[in-house]
Amino acid sequence: MGYNNTRTSGTAYGRRKTSFSYPRQKSRGPAKEYINPTRFISKAKTVEPVIYEPKHTFADFQVDELIHANLDAKGFVSPTPIQDQTIPAGLEGRDIVGIADTGTGK
Repeated sequence: MGYNNTRTSGTAYGRRKTSFSYPRQKSRGPAKEYINPTRFISKAKTVEPVIYEPKHTFADFQVDELIHANLDAKGFVSPTPIQDQTIPAGLEGRDIVGIADTGTGK
């Protein structure tokens, strides 16, 4: 929405339009220097994936047979790294805080 150059003011005989303009902005010195965002962007580096060998299979965990049947039906044999490290602690009744990247099977 822009500014309208007319303004309505009230008088004893009704409304009338008067025109006005905004004052010109004064120059405030030299042009601003902006920060170049490329100064803060680094080129992506290739990271070698870490290959994790699980210490357990889902069959090793002592859970209900229905859970084993469902895991077998879905084709899950080996747990993800965070599952492999936390399921045994959870089965012991210990509290767990799992921190892992997105997509790792938390």
